[in-house]
Amino acid sequence: MRRTGVAVLGLIAVASHAQAQSRDPTGSYDVDDGLRQHAYQLVFDQPPTARPVSLDLSLGGTFSSNAGESASDQVVAVSATPGAALYVVPLPLGGWELAGGGSVDADVYAGGYNDQLGEGRLEGFAAVQRPLGPGSLAAEYVAFAGYAHDFADHQYTLHIGQIAYSFEAHGVAAEFTAEYEGSDEPELRRARATMTLEHAVAAPLFGHQVTVEGHLAASDFTAGANDGRTDVFAQVALTAERTFANGWALEWTTALSHRFSNRTSARFTEFDFGPSLSRTF
Repeated sequence: MRRTGVAVLGLIAVASHAQAQSRDPTGSYDVDDGLRQHAYQLVFDQPPTARPVSLDLSLGGTFSSNAGESASDQVVAVSATPGAALYVVPLPLGGWELAGGGSVDADVYAGGYNDQLGEGRLEGFAAVQRPLGPGSLAAEYVAFAGYAHDFADHQYTLHIGQIAYSFEAHGVAAEFTAEYEGSDEPELRRARATMTLEHAVAAPLFGHQVTVEGHLAASDFTAGANDGRTDVFAQVALTAERTFANGWALEWTTALSHRFSNRTSARFTEFDFGPSLSRTF
């Protein structure tokens, strides 16, 4: 994981657009959460800077074996994800560090899949963090909005919160989180807990820092048509990152994800592979 530790406390609320979505948004959320692709997950991982804010521009590409996280209608697709994130440099606050920021990005698919799978996202977030014992504890709030890939149609809004604790021992970084996701859509209300383990390989490979990651998330849905639904999401990933001068970085990610569920329609398996090029100003 790119950050040393962030813990998060709060509530997730989802307000859906009047136009119903055919894609279960919890699938892409679980995959992206495991791969740490949300800007708010990196709020305490930004490189030191003399400026009060930093700007991160990125362009990613992904091959996915199941781009819609579907149980029965797998779509093999390639997508590009341009993005921009603004981070406020952490400030001291009574023994805590206070940070925040915002981001915008979008998945744009080749092969005519944009209407079915494309998504644009806006995030705004605030977080605090402090050392606790051998690790770190933090609290974070996130406002997250999903749109069509061209941002023409608003589809849903999330108000996200988590609590987590992270530490490192014997060369393995570990993070444990707990969150509750409330929603205007009863079917999306769930309690969720995650565990992430990460090991960085000591020797660089062709100048890249190689990391092996494992992620596990358990969800319990409590309302609507999903009342009684339980999911267990598992993911293994291999990343290789290389940094260059002037804030440039290149990262390659390979990941295999599977979601178990007592509801057949919520199960899926997905393989993802692709690079991401970024620059921090």
